[in-house]
Amino acid sequence: MKPKFRITRAIDFKRVRHLGKTYTHPLAVLKVAQGEVENSRAGIITGKKIGNAVVRNRAKRRLRATFSEFLPLLVKPSDILVIAREPINNATTIDLKNAVKQLLNRAELIGSDNYDAGRPAS
Repeated sequence: MKPKFRITRAIDFKRVRHLGKTYTHPLAVLKVAQGEVENSRAGIITGKKIGNAVVRNRAKRRLRATFSEFLPLLVKPSDILVIAREPINNATTIDLKNAVKQLLNRAELIGSDNYDAGRPAS
């Protein structure tokens, strides 16, 4: 994910955490707040319950890679936090893509027909 699509400042993380609407899934939690810039931005949070630093960074890399596939499909500029949950360590890439897709659909940030995770491109 390019730096212009990332939330990096602590004040932005706090704003989204306190003002954002929450959507949950067994693998991750999504918090969405109205964006302050013209493009959507995302921040990834992994707590110590996920594991040690190596495991947390791996989870962040996987979430960032998965989320970057969905960024071009977002219909309105939003600031989004993705908070990883413990089962993410055992999830496959397809499970992760489906989880992110479900969360973004529930948040009405993408249309349900825009992306089909797990199916090969025709």
